Amino acid sequence: MKRPVAFLLIGFVMLFQIFSYAQESNKERLLILREAQEDQKSTVAIEAYLLDNILEVTIIARMPGTKPKIYNAIVVGPRLGRLSSESKEVLLATAEEDKPFPTKRKDMAFISFSKGEETKKARGTLTRELVTFRIPPERVVKGKRYELWVQIESLQVGGGYKTFKFDLGNIGELILQ
Repeated sequence: MKRPVAFLLIGFVMLFQIFSYAQESNKERLLILREAQEDQKSTVAIEAYLLDNILEVTIIARMPGTKPKIYNAIVVGPRLGRLSSESKEVLLATAEEDKPFPTKRKDMAFISFSKGEETKKARGTLTRELVTFRIPPERVVKGKRYELWVQIESLQVGGGYKTFKFDLGNIGELILQ
């Protein structure tokens, strides 16, 4: 009788530790950017969160008629150079996203200067990945511009690469706080 009670008690303690850790990490997680870009019919959307000096980015890519491959994702900036991701995880593709991403309009790769932002429904086959970057605070310069570059490729024969560049805003100030 003592062993089942001991295992049950250990299970509750472990579950409580996991739950309390998840709550602590969610408090400090800060939304940096939620945006989508399109080039012709290809679309890439990102949702980036900052937790201390860890940048977690969910990348959602769509291409019409083929499944896109997220070829590369890097953070680019002064004194940081081109920082590669520390980990990469393929996420299960869902049928539809819960909220639309804001997009900056591009018509056939020409920038439109009329209405600045709008929401669109992206079409095509979906790929989702979660990438994490460990950004060293000693190499971050306050007040400088940092970008996330996402490169996708078509898995069709003769398919090429497309690079999408996202401005990470004031990430330097947030890391150095």
